[in-house]
Amino acid sequence: MAALHSFAVPKLRTRGGKFIADCYYVDDNGKRVRRERSTGIVDDGTAQARRTAERAARNIESALAHGEGRRARGTTLRRAYEKLIDRKIVAGRASATLNITAEKGRHVLRYFEGRDAESLTDDDFMAYAQYATMKRAGPTVERELRELSLALKAIGVEPPEMPELAKSKPRERWLKPDERLALLEQIMPRWRDHVVVYMQLGLSKGELGKVLPAHVDLERNTIRVPGTKTRARDRVLPMPADVRTIVQRRLRIVRADEPLFEPWNPGNADRHLRLAAKRAGLGPLSFNDLRRTFATALAREGFTALELRPLMGHASTRMLDQHYARMGLGQDAQHVVDALELTPADERKARSRSARGVPAWNKGKPRRRKYVAETARPEDLSHAKKKGTDDKT
Repeated sequence: MAALHSFAVPKLRTRGGKFIADCYYVDDNGKRVRRERSTGIVDDGTAQARRTAERAARNIESALAHGEGRRARGTTLRRAYEKLIDRKIVAGRASATLNITAEKGRHVLRYFEGRDAESLTDDDFMAYAQYATMKRAGPTVERELRELSLALKAIGVEPPEMPELAKSKPRERWLKPDERLALLEQIMPRWRDHVVVYMQLGLSKGELGKVLPAHVDLERNTIRVPGTKTRARDRVLPMPADVRTIVQRRLRIVRADEPLFEPWNPGNADRHLRLAAKRAGLGPLSFNDLRRTFATALAREGFTALELRPLMGHASTRMLDQHYARMGLGQDAQHVVDALELTPADERKARSRSARGVPAWNKGKPRRRKYVAETARPEDLSHAKKKGTDDKT
């Protein structure tokens, strides 16, 4: 069968909400044949959908020209991600987790536009990694490919092998007491109460805006924090003295149906915190660093990961061990090694040899010559006695 080499785009029209293509090829008798085929692409009125349908139409026409016919259309990647999100909804995942999955899938769908899920190979994963790492960090690209692998598994497709990418390094930034005061001096007064509560309750950025006056119990000195990601995030926390003062003041000015703290736009919040940290000479700072400050301050006071887990709203201690409870490195760990000291400070002072006296481990032991004679072998002693007798003779 002869192939018809044409760079023309097959004519498209819409039927049943999908693009239909008029495909032409030349049969074995040299006759030009027309076949009508559905591209499977929904016509949503966008130029992107039309470009995808044109690409699918060319593939169909090429397959007809080479005698392959119209193969059954595979599962689209978009459908694979929808299946993955449905599974996470059934598993009870929070909306924030679902949004992350959709965000990671957006880059993948844009790159593999028009490709079926079953057609992806190891080379496709590697090509995507090379392309995406030019724009985003390696750990970010790895998470995108990991979500893609989960989406393929959700529709029963074995995912290709993951390429080797740079691993993310857990951030260790947390604020010491003097740095916390410096930050509060530089933050806008309007948001100072917010920052204090973030540091002293260990909240994530989206949790403070969900706290209502009804969540405060002054008699028990507790405040309830509605969860944003998992059930463990819905927790009741004791209030430090600073937080209690702020909460009492706000209870007098806030209505019962309003958030206890004024909404802080996420984009502006990041920018305000970053600029305040820069003015205070603290370098880059994020809301997760404030949350890590809370966990690290308690860990350095002796709280274990099991005790911190319900305060942070984690289902296990893994996140605390890897990301939040930073016990400190180098000079920051001095308080840990100081606990190993056994000798009193006055005995560690340098003294002369005569002032040191006889060490405890050497008290009561004979002098060296006598000690050597007592510990010598019997044959050596007999030889020495014989030699002394000969000298006298």
